[in-house]
Amino acid sequence: MHLNNAFDKIYHAELKPALSVLRSQQKFVILCTFFTRLFEIYFITVVISLFLGFMQIFPFDELPGGNFSKIIGGFMYGVLGLVVVMIIYKQIKIKLGERKRELVTNNILINGLTLLISALVLYCGYFIGTNYLGNEMGLNFMLKWGGAILSVFILIIPYNLIKKVESGFINNYKDIFIATALRSIDSAISYSKDKFIGQDEFTDSKLFTFQNIYTFNGSDLFAGSVQNFHGSSLKVQQKEVHKSSGKTEVKISEVFNGYLFVADFNKLFSGETYIFPDVSRNILGEVYGEFMNEYIHRGKIKLVKMEDVNFEKMFTVYSSDELTARYILSPKLIERINEFKNNFYQDILFSFVNNKLFVAIKTDSELFKPVIFGKLDDYNYLQKQYNYLYALLTLPEQFDLKTKIWN
Repeated sequence: MHLNNAFDKIYHAELKPALSVLRSQQKFVILCTFFTRLFEIYFITVVISLFLGFMQIFPFDELPGGNFSKIIGGFMYGVLGLVVVMIIYKQIKIKLGERKRELVTNNILINGLTLLISALVLYCGYFIGTNYLGNEMGLNFMLKWGGAILSVFILIIPYNLIKKVESGFINNYKDIFIATALRSIDSAISYSKDKFIGQDEFTDSKLFTFQNIYTFNGSDLFAGSVQNFHGSSLKVQQKEVHKSSGKTEVKISEVFNGYLFVADFNKLFSGETYIFPDVSRNILGEVYGEFMNEYIHRGKIKLVKMEDVNFEKMFTVYSSDELTARYILSPKLIERINEFKNNFYQDILFSFVNNKLFVAIKTDSELFKPVIFGKLDDYNYLQKQYNYLYALLTLPEQFDLKTKIWN
């Protein structure tokens, strides 16, 4: 109730009037965003259609190897299908979570929508690709293939220019929203839009495994005076190098996209303890999921079962020492972690390493971006963003980090 009253106060007195200055920009931004979304749909359509059209007329039956060639063809279809399903699953989860946090826990709804939309996308791609490219390989086929690819490269130039308009609008919105919200939450917390926490702290969290960091970027650095508390948005990619049969393959993949916060913990401890989302239980159910968790560990890091039923439904704990894990994760802290998780539909990870607490929230998209196709000053939307920011910036208070147990 206190949080709602605090937001209600700043909404009418500060946020709504301040955001009104952006309304004149919004109409042009809506037009730009519409074109960027069209290009993104066009790009995905071209890629899927060209692939499926090519696969349809590629003479797998005529290649040497008989059934092996068919297996290769089936494998390629399977890879494309898996990629489409993963992309759509991720987007559905984001969209449902933005509408209502509880929908993210409805696996039947998410999986059903994912399969339905994936099937529709693949069918449309197959229909467009086979009709556009024709039914035989030749010069006409190659010209159409090359023309479609060339159109993508040509459109990328205006796409990037238009995308900058949207990015600039988002930055203007964030300047207003975050500055106003900070005055209400904690004016002592500093904010730097273009700064972010260092790569060494990302590595020190030990939450993510990777070969070599390829890109390390971020924004929105928040820093408080309590318990050396700070955090920011991060986007991290890795470069994986694999050598096989004299060939070197380089793969760039995403390691983390979200927010990482760090603070000095209020207990001295040894070893390492981690809290991860219980993905195995969500996919395989309680019995088989727990069986799978037993076999997921890093070296000496082993599974630790906790007594809190609600906590066990959402998280799985691994530690180098079970006694240390139970010392760190007191019933009170577990209760506070459960409450913190209730603020987010996104996956949250925790690590307790070197007497520090690391909290990572995988967001895949910015938490503090405006409504482009809608009211900028929508009360419910802004309240949700305010609650996100409040939850992140009051971590030391929520987890009682000011109280030093070892004093």
